[in-house]
Amino acid sequence: SDFVRIGRQLQRDGLCHGTSGTISTLSMDQPNLVHITTTAAPLGQLDERSIASGRLGEPGPPEAGDAWRLHIENNGRAACFHLPAPYTTTMSLEQDLFVLRPSDLAGQAHFEKVVIVDSDDVTSDDFLRQLTEGLTQSGHVAVVVRGGGLYAVGADFNEAWNNAAALEHSMKVTLLARLTDIDI
Repeated sequence: SDFVRIGRQLQRDGLCHGTSGTISTLSMDQPNLVHITTTAAPLGQLDERSIASGRLGEPGPPEAGDAWRLHIENNGRAACFHLPAPYTTTMSLEQDLFVLRPSDLAGQAHFEKVVIVDSDDVTSDDFLRQLTEGLTQSGHVAVVVRGGGLYAVGADFNEAWNNAAALEHSMKVTLLARLTDIDI
């Protein structure tokens, strides 16, 4: 039920669309058990067929696809989201930008910066290392893949959602300020 609730919330907030994005969490009942949405699962319309499970340290369930390795390497945080949030993704497309910083007071109170990592011309191991390092440099809140959306983590679904929503809101404010020539 938590997957259904958070999937609908992410859809309503515009942080995902259609069948893009993935969410995962550690099981609260069984140690080392991870639950993750399957490849191409519609986050806004999840049901039990959209969830796969596997154990840490073992190969992921085939239905989880490549997202498995990315989701389980989130520094012990219990929940991880990969979302194609439009404002954050748009801001990450600026080739000379390597760190996103909030320009609004609410964002500044929530986080100092979020690192952008590039996924071009790297192996999956290098990409995973870059994501992990970027997450560490970003204070274990989120990391952004250039043109590929954001990864937000938290102790639970609510904290991960709050981190994703705060970043997306800040990037919306920043982008709108730029478009209206407001000096930030």
